[in-house]
Amino acid sequence: YISPLSAHLCPPYGCGVVAAMPWLLAVAAAICLLVAAALVIAVKVLRVVCRTTAASAEVSRAVEGKETIGFFHPYAHAGGGGERVLWCAIHAIQQQHPGVHCIVYTGDVDVDKAHFLDLANQRFGVKIQPASVHF
Repeated sequence: YISPLSAHLCPPYGCGVVAAMPWLLAVAAAICLLVAAALVIAVKVLRVVCRTTAASAEVSRAVEGKETIGFFHPYAHAGGGGERVLWCAIHAIQQQHPGVHCIVYTGDVDVDKAHFLDLANQRFGVKIQPASVHF
């Protein structure tokens, strides 16, 4: 037999949990705040590191203060139809907007600039001016 008074004071999951709840909530809130603060600090540090690294890159120095268009083409050296579109777009930009620089972000990191431009010329007949193209 459970009296109505004891049922009201001690719920079915036990009196100890109820007494510890404010303390557990405070600990959980403190942990959440610490994790949030650590994430904010990590993001700020990462931003500084990325900006410093990007500012010191050769491409960043080459295009600093100039109008620039970026192309993301993971396999710009593959020689397929998508590459023809890339090189034709860069050629058109060079013809219509001579002061604009183009940067190609590619996963082909082992291929040098001259080889990319030779591929565009030999395979697709597109002559690219090397001074305003960066990889």
